Amino acid sequence: MFSKIRRGYILLILALVQIVAGERTPGCYLTEDATTPIAGCTCYESCEACGYSADPSGVADCITCADASHSLTAIYTDGTGTCSPSTAGCYLTASSPALDGCTCHESCKACGYLSSPTGQSDCLSCANSAHVLTVAYADGTGSCAAASAAAPVRFIGLSVVLVAIASLVAVY
Repeated sequence: MFSKIRRGYILLILALVQIVAGERTPGCYLTEDATTPIAGCTCYESCEACGYSADPSGVADCITCADASHSLTAIYTDGTGTCSPSTAGCYLTASSPALDGCTCHESCKACGYLSSPTGQSDCLSCANSAHVLTVAYADGTGSCAAASAAAPVRFIGLSVVLVAIASLVAVY
């Protein structure tokens, strides 16, 4: 029994570390601590892994991005958000190259998905790293504004891992 308890703690810690590190297999996840994807669920095309609900298939439900050249912009306090091109510029689609002769609104780093996405609500990511994207449209575009004082989810997740490790050490 002692070894089963130890094995359980070790598996829990490994799962928590994997979650905090953002390492997930592709698929939809019901909760932040889930390790098995939801059967029959398909993430939005820009997401590799998505969550955290019974049907996390929306544009702003990404946990990780399908395209390694894209960045995740967290929209919700659980760390889920939208995936968009990492390179500054205007984009017609998520997979298209930047449009020539187009300049995003000054608050946007990347913008899309129109033939001329230059409006304040066409942002895919923010020019100022201290700002956050507020999604306004189903395609994941929105506007950028100053961030709130909410604690980043990664630090909360790390706290959970540290508490689990401390519990394990105390038991043994």
